[in-house]
Amino acid sequence: MPPPNVVARVRRVVSEVMVVVLVARGLLGLLFVLSAVAKIKSGRESSAQVIRGYRLVPEPLVGVLVFALPAVELVIGACLLTGVAITAAAWGAAVLLGAFTIAAAVVLARGERTGCGCFGRYFEQLISPKVVVRNLVLVGLALLVAVIPT
Repeated sequence: MPPPNVVARVRRVVSEVMVVVLVARGLLGLLFVLSAVAKIKSGRESSAQVIRGYRLVPEPLVGVLVFALPAVELVIGACLLTGVAITAAAWGAAVLLGAFTIAAAVVLARGERTGCGCFGRYFEQLISPKVVVRNLVLVGLALLVAVIPT
């Protein structure tokens, strides 16, 4: 049997990791809900313009994405915040954030300048290396939440 001080340290580390995972889950949930609401409030045409600005999807899919992205973001965010289907929501967040990151990296590689559309028109930010790095950090947080049950 390990000495009591080792057991106490392990318990403390586990508790600290759980706090980090819970904070990450809350942060991601809030970000996804706010992003969905901002996209919805920005309006369909504004969201469509952002999607077209990436020049990555055919025109017939733009309309689908205008509705699907905020809906999926809202479901993911609500699940993370309420604790319903956490693992599935976290994997969904990681996949969605990964797709956003790849899209931003493609725009950067082309040398183009367009808004990221992350929070609709309420937080206009041009795609930059900072956006890609931020998204990669968020992907990491989502993966953390996906693999460590809370």
